[in-house]
Amino acid sequence: MTPEANPPLLNLVLLTGRVLRRTNLSRTYKGVPVITLVLENSETGPAETGEAHVSTGELSVEIWGELAVRCDELLKPGEPVFIEAQVAGRQKQDKTTKLVHHWMVLKARRIELLTKSIEHGGM
Repeated sequence: MTPEANPPLLNLVLLTGRVLRRTNLSRTYKGVPVITLVLENSETGPAETGEAHVSTGELSVEIWGELAVRCDELLKPGEPVFIEAQVAGRQKQDKTTKLVHHWMVLKARRIELLTKSIEHGGM
């Protein structure tokens, strides 16, 4: 199969919600800044009893690099945000059992507050 025959890959997640909580800015052992935030999302819909039903969920989002530094200054709990993210895979080997654990995370590429945009290239 030629490279032109391969379909383009799409890895895009769009989220809205409020920042429920976030970690402090930390750095990896290589010095890369990182923040993890938990986004709260609520949805109202009809319930079987006829009363409105509110369903609330939480999603964790990783923010890396210069974007994490800018978010450290601007993101506070309670802030409504729009996040453009991508799904990324992680793995870690258990030291005792030698089993490799795999999981997926959301990695932010762009974050918008009420009137401000926080992007990799600047504000």
